[in-house]
Amino acid sequence: PDTDTDTDTDTEQKDIPAAANATRPAEFEEFWKSYPKRDGSNPKKPAEKKFIAACKSGADPKTVLPGGQTLLMTAARSGNLEAVKMLLDRGVDPNAKEKTNQETALMWAASENHPEVVKVLVARGANVHAKTDSWTDVQAVSPHGVLDYNFAVPTGSDTPLLFAARVGDLESVKLLVAAGANVNDEDAWGVSVTVLAAHSGFADVLDFVLEKGADAN
Repeated sequence: PDTDTDTDTDTEQKDIPAAANATRPAEFEEFWKSYPKRDGSNPKKPAEKKFIAACKSGADPKTVLPGGQTLLMTAARSGNLEAVKMLLDRGVDPNAKEKTNQETALMWAASENHPEVVKVLVARGANVHAKTDSWTDVQAVSPHGVLDYNFAVPTGSDTPLLFAARVGDLESVKLLVAAGANVNDEDAWGVSVTVLAAHSGFADVLDFVLEKGADAN
């Protein structure tokens, strides 16, 4: 058993490219902490390839994830508080937005019930008023070939507070409101914080925002 363990370790170390392990080991380890994990015999390989490519191109390893996501976003979404603090200390922009929906690390933390991360991000300058991109989804009911049955649904324009209310994260809601978030935030379709909380059955969130002056109507 001891021999097998040593062999596995040696194989894994042998598979790690020198550029990742030797050239910038500290930065690679920081990159790896927040990289989306995969199963397999050597799950670090995809991360190593992206890290090495970034280093060779002169890019900043802190911002090389697909779709424009920063490591801070990934750390925030997974609730890795230690990594969040480390990345902020290294100068990562807490208000950077990914390319698909223009979401921020604060939105990701709020949407995944990580109030401890929300607290740190807000304290370090994350924008509580940031909004996602907005667009229109065209939907239809049968018969789909009849234009009168098609209708456009405004989508997006979500704020960190809307994300927190949607999942019932009362602690994050309190932190965001204390930092100046608007309790009457609405998305592109006009869905408000109160509607989200009420529809999802989060009475504690609903009571709190109403106490803070949210419009019940």
